[in-house]
Amino acid sequence: MYVGKTLVAQYPQRLSWTYTSAPQSDIFVNTPLLTGFVQTRDMRGNALPQPFHPEFEPIHMTGVQAVKILHGRQANEDLYRICLLWSGWIPGDGDRGQPRA
Repeated sequence: MYVGKTLVAQYPQRLSWTYTSAPQSDIFVNTPLLTGFVQTRDMRGNALPQPFHPEFEPIHMTGVQAVKILHGRQANEDLYRICLLWSGWIPGDGDRGQPRA
């Protein structure tokens, strides 16, 4: 939750909290989600046919990093890279819809 709260604190006019209550089969049903992200390019930099609006689930994202620690596959900058990736999808002046370097 701290990671999500930090992103919202940095971009309060662009990001907001929400949750979905249906369908019950959704992996993130009734969990806090951050919205406001816009992805216009894929991970290789190719333009997407239409903008994609991903939702950020901070508990899951940090949990994945914790599992990497347990398996000895973590890097010091893993969480930082996640934050850079997602902050690159926050619309702003000169937004290109891809992660910031």
